[in-house]
Amino acid sequence: MKLKSSGAYYFFAVFLAVVFFLGAAFFLGAAFFLGAAFFLGAAFFLGAAFFLGATFFLGAAFLAIFSPLFNGKSNTKITIIIF
Repeated sequence: MKLKSSGAYYFFAVFLAVVFFLGAAFFLGAAFFLGAAFFLGAAFFLGAAFFLGATFFLGAAFLAIFSPLFNGKSNTKITIIIF
C-alpha cells in the first residue's frame, strides 16, 4: 500500500515542526532569562545585605573601641567581647 504524499501535507508537517521549534526556543530563552534575572537579583540583594551588615558591625566595633576615648570611661569588657 502506497501513501500519496501531497505538497500540503509536507507544508503542514514543516509548519508544525517550525512552530514547535520556535515555541521550544522561546520557552527555553524565557526560562533562562528569568533564571538569570532572579540570580542577579538574589546576588544583588545578598551583596547589599552583606554590605549593610558589615557596615553595621564595623560601626558597632568602632563605637565600642573608641567610645572610652570620648567618654573618659573604660569599656574594655565590650571591646574584648567584640574582638
